[in-house]
Amino acid sequence: MTDTPRKITLHLPRTLGEFPPLRPPEEAVAALGRFVGEWANVESALDRLYSAITGVGHPGEIAFDRLPIKDKTEILPEIAGSKIEPPGMSPMDDGSSHRVAAQLTKDQQKRLASFCEQAKNLSQKRNKIIHSVWGCYNNKWYRIYRNITTEPANRIFGADPSDQRFRDTNTFDIKSLLDLSKRSSALEEVGRQLANEIRPLMNTATFVYRVLWRGAQLELPLDSTTPASANPAPPPRSPSAPK
Repeated sequence: MTDTPRKITLHLPRTLGEFPPLRPPEEAVAALGRFVGEWANVESALDRLYSAITGVGHPGEIAFDRLPIKDKTEILPEIAGSKIEPPGMSPMDDGSSHRVAAQLTKDQQKRLASFCEQAKNLSQKRNKIIHSVWGCYNNKWYRIYRNITTEPANRIFGADPSDQRFRDTNTFDIKSLLDLSKRSSALEEVGRQLANEIRPLMNTATFVYRVLWRGAQLELPLDSTTPASANPAPPPRSPSAPK
């Protein structure tokens, strides 16, 4: 008796999204972990810069920490370009005001803006990497942005030059993760050095207490170590001042 041939249908995944979760080797996991750790240091550098520039206390740092990275990187250069009030001091009812004589130089503002722009760009890559899945093609492991896993696999892993930009912005192999780790480490060092440069400037700044006295505007130096709530003594009466 002759066996009747049977038709067999195989369902092969057409897109990456149809594959089950993959478990990458330790080398790939280590590269991902290193990048995540280095990026966390960049975030810390942003917080240190905010503290160094504004001199705010813990409550202000908590509020800044809650902001998204995009907002942080836009707020810092704007703050650095303005004159900064001493923490806890505000304009008086009579129209007098307080200010800090020290201000970031143009060079410092330019370096801060560059740091923030690079941090914002890195954060966009970080978001894609974190919200990615592991994929393997030709024995090469990738972090693949989850939003593109329904794309045809040949577009993700193919050789078509027209898709290269698409692959560069949405897939990250081990080498890419290690390169981004190095970029993050170098950027964190730039931010840390800038914060260390700015902090002493702000800590030793000459606070000026601007008051109105007998119709004349006076500026009295107030040592930066003086508590913000302290009220400076009134200026001595000039011998020629009218009674």
